[in-house]
Amino acid sequence: MKKPVEESTEESMWNQLKTSSDVLKDYNYLFGNRWIDGNKEKLIELTGMTERKINTILQSYRSKDSNSGIRFQSPGFSSEQKRILNETFDIRPFVDSQKITELAERTGLMRTQIATWFSRERKIRDGKVYRKNRQTPPKPLYFSIDNILSSDFPNNKKGAEPKIGHAPF
Repeated sequence: MKKPVEESTEESMWNQLKTSSDVLKDYNYLFGNRWIDGNKEKLIELTGMTERKINTILQSYRSKDSNSGIRFQSPGFSSEQKRILNETFDIRPFVDSQKITELAERTGLMRTQIATWFSRERKIRDGKVYRKNRQTPPKPLYFSIDNILSSDFPNNKKGAEPKIGHAPF
């Protein structure tokens, strides 16, 4: 005699959501899913709402929680999403609206997430911004040994210290 196959947690969630009177509220609070993630198509099908409307409602739940002192960390991008974004960036660091839409479909991310990722990645690769958890390199000091011993001291303005005798403003 065969054992009945147990329903996976995810299958169980979707079966419960099919009969829910408030799909998004249950998706958020009962199952702890605070972002649309890779569930866009299923949520659109169950609710009859657009992706934008679903994201707006989930954001309102997160805002209410945040105002109540409850904090949840964003899930971040998956390794597959990062791989796709990095591969595309290596080919073309500036993407047009059509390419953003294509990437949104491939990755399951929102268009704004993709546009923001590209903007930030350009800054990171240009050295204007540093990734989280990385220390910024120390700014050279005006009176550092290296600067004082350089051939063009005091003209070398590393550290940009105000001139003596001048008000800083």
